[in-house]
Amino acid sequence: MGTLYDFTCAACGYTAASGGMDRGIDTVYVTVHCLNCRELMDVLAGRLSHDLPPPPPSLGAPATSPPPRPTVPPKEKLAEVKWRCRTGRFHRLEPWQPPGPCPKCGEVIERGEPVGIWD
Repeated sequence: MGTLYDFTCAACGYTAASGGMDRGIDTVYVTVHCLNCRELMDVLAGRLSHDLPPPPPSLGAPATSPPPRPTVPPKEKLAEVKWRCRTGRFHRLEPWQPPGPCPKCGEVIERGEPVGIWD
């Protein structure tokens, strides 16, 4: 589950809700600064694939029994995705981490309070 935080620039009043590098059930997002839009945004950075071990062979258990739980934890693989601005396919993006520069005025923005969660 990912968390969104409030970012507000004290100098110019610019606001954004962003999460930094964060992951959901099967996706990874990263916060970027679009140099063309002069905005902060979270963009898809990759998709996780979960390789589960094969189920154990049937032991003749009754059909009403719950299936046995796997004993080996799943392995995760990240399929990276090219970052894309939401408004311009060919916009220039760079990674952004708090505390970082405001995309509008350049003053430092600190991470504020959590404002939401996502899956």
